[in-house]
Formats: sequence, structure tokens, C-alpha cells
Amino acid sequence: MSYLKPLESENRVLTYDQGLHRVQLELPIGSTITDSEAQKIIDLSAWNDKNIKNKIGRFEGGRSVIINREVPNQIHATLQISGIVNLKVVNTIGHDRVILSEEQVDPPSTSNFKDTPLGKIMCTSSVKNGQFIAEDSIYKPTGAYLENDMIKKIRKTRIARSLELPFHVPHVEAYGRYPDMQNNGESLSFCVFSSPSSTEQRFGRFCGTIQSEPNKYQEFIFFATKKLSNAIRVLHEKNYVHRQLHADNFYILVENDELFLVDWETMIHLVEVPSDERNLYKAIDLTYVCEEMHSMISQKFPFINTDAIFVNLVKTVIDTYTGLDVPISNYEFNCPKTTISQIIEDYVKK
Repeated sequence: MSYLKPLESENRVLTYDQGLHRVQLELPIGSTITDSEAQKIIDLSAWNDKNIKNKIGRFEGGRSVIINREVPNQIHATLQISGIVNLKVVNTIGHDRVILSEEQVDPPSTSNFKDTPLGKIMCTSSVKNGQFIAEDSIYKPTGAYLENDMIKKIRKTRIARSLELPFHVPHVEAYGRYPDMQNNGESLSFCVFSSPSSTEQRFGRFCGTIQSEPNKYQEFIFFATKKLSNAIRVLHEKNYVHRQLHADNFYILVENDELFLVDWETMIHLVEVPSDERNLYKAIDLTYVCEEMHSMISQKFPFINTDAIFVNLVKTVIDTYTGLDVPISNYEFNCPKTTISQIIEDYVKK
């Protein structure tokens, strides 16, 4: 049986024709994956053992697993293999989040790679004709990737790493395809990234484990808000926006408080959009921070005056981002994205 042409000519290619699915794994130049790690990735992606829960550190999201590295780096201590499982979606939150159950874990297939969770389409905030819109996202929360989506995710992650940002970005360690599973001529695919220690948790999940009184918890949330706002400022200065800065797309590492930002497939290069829409795109990132951090507080302590907290979060985000003391009381926040884009217009160039 034939395999696929390598996506990059200098890749090291490993093939496997046992297990539930045939697999073609490719290790690009610069990959640090060892032979035994590569074999484990192949075993898991081919579903050699249907009891996959016993072979991994944990699940991450609806399509990924985390495995420990043989020789862990302090920051990039594990591998995230994304696109080799399909966890059951039991509910959705908004237009970009799902609630999953680990009780039902299926292998990727042509029937589940592109499911819309519970009939809803996942969306990403965007801009069209000077207006904010919700566009259909290339991100699908469950199952494998389509080949072109996987390629786009890898390409944009590599661009993000090349920007020399003051925070951590995953390293593309490998990617693979299922030669026997295709949709409209595209192979179903998966990718392998470096990720933090298995003791680290993505921010949204980590906040759910914190047991503290409201003031201490809010102090931590505002600390994280400043850290993320500084990171966004640098990303925007390099003319890129992320567009999916929800709380499950970044870590604040416990050991050193450093930021680790993931899931770059929605990133946009601002030079490719009309100049009069660039501040609108920047506002998408900043509004995400305000709304996500507000949600972290209001869900945990619903009895607190969350309207006042939201205003304080906006003030923190804007002042950190601009480096100025912006009088946000001069603005109305009926539509936060629109207002924040106006603040950027008023202050960032000054």
C-alpha cells in the first residue's frame, strides 16, 4: 500500500501499517523527538491499543493528548499530540468553547473530524467592512484536522516562534497523516507540539482549582491580566493578532509566572488587512482578555459586583497596553470591542 508524499522534502518519514489506522509520521528539521517518542506517537495515533487512557498523561481539549518526554526541558517538558482523539461534546459555551466528557473517547474518523458540536458552528471574531463579525472558524474542536488546516496551524505556529516574542510559543516537533482517511481529497491529519510540564494546566482549568478568598483570587486575575496585556502589546507591535485568547489557550507557568501561548491557527498578519481595520482586530484580542478574566471572577464569586470589576479590568488592560493612564470613564462600554478599538485609535499613536 502506498503512502503520501512528504510535506517537506527533508523530513524524516516514519510509516506504520498496524493498529486501527495506517499512519505516516513526519519529523521536520529541528525536531527533538527521540526514536522511542516517535514510536509512542505512532502507537497512539494508529490506535494500537484502544485503551488509550492508560498510555497518556492527560487529555487536552477535545482532540489532543499529552505525553511526557524522555528528557524533559524545563519549559517544553511534554508533547501535545493534537488530532488523534475525539472526545464527546456534552455542551457548548458561547461560539468558541465546548464542554467535553472523557468517558467517551473515539479514534478520529471521517465521520467525526468536522462535527459541529451539538449542531453549533464554532466561530472566530473577525472584521468585515469596518464591522465586527463572527466568521466560521478553521478550528474544529474534535477529531483530526484536514490536511490544509493542519498545514496552516503549523505554518502560523512557526511564524509566531520566529517573532522572538517575550513569552513561550510551542515548537512544531512533528506532524502526521492518515493515508486511508480523506475528505474531499484531503488526508485527515494530526500535529505534535512541545508543551509545558504535565503539572501545568491551561489558565481556565487552573483557575477552577484555586481555593482562596475573593480578594486574593482577584489579585491573581489582575496579575495575569497585566501579563497577558503586555504580551499582546508586543505581538501587535510586530503586526500580528491572535484572535482566540480565551482562557484555555494560554498557561501562566507556576514555577516562574511565564506565559505560554498556544493555538495560533487564527493568527492574522495586520499588513494583510485594510489599515482602517487594524485597530478593530487589535480590539478583538484586548476584549478577549477583559471578558475572559471577568468570566474567571464572576463564575467563581457571582455575588461580587462584577460590573465594577469589568471596568477595572478594562482599565488595567488599556493602561498596561498603552503605557498611559487612560480616562476610560469618558467612554461607554455597551459594545466593549467597539469602545476598546476607539480607545486604541485615541491613545496608541500618542
